[in-house]
Amino acid sequence: MNSILSEENINAALAECKEPGSFDVEKFFNTSGITKLKSSELLRIFEKLDENSDKGLDKDDVEKFLQRFQLDARLLTKQETCSFLSKGDPDKDGKIGVQEFQDLVSKCASK
Repeated sequence: MNSILSEENINAALAECKEPGSFDVEKFFNTSGITKLKSSELLRIFEKLDENSDKGLDKDDVEKFLQRFQLDARLLTKQETCSFLSKGDPDKDGKIGVQEFQDLVSKCASK
């Protein structure tokens, strides 16, 4: 991720959600700089988040979201995982697809 986002921004975003229950996807996307990325860079981020390369971020991918930015980061709580999925999965198929991810980032950028 450091080849796409600055280490300083990643560290700041991770610091904001260090405690269980404190993760907010909109805040994380803004602080980390994800909302400022071009479409091609968002695709690279998505591919790094999609651990099993099935073209969708499922519950397991979302739960390990923070660990994709820093290996020793915590897992998202069940509530944080569900909240992230509900915000990013409008068709309710249980996965956040590439377009859904880009749409979520766009929504977060406009806030």
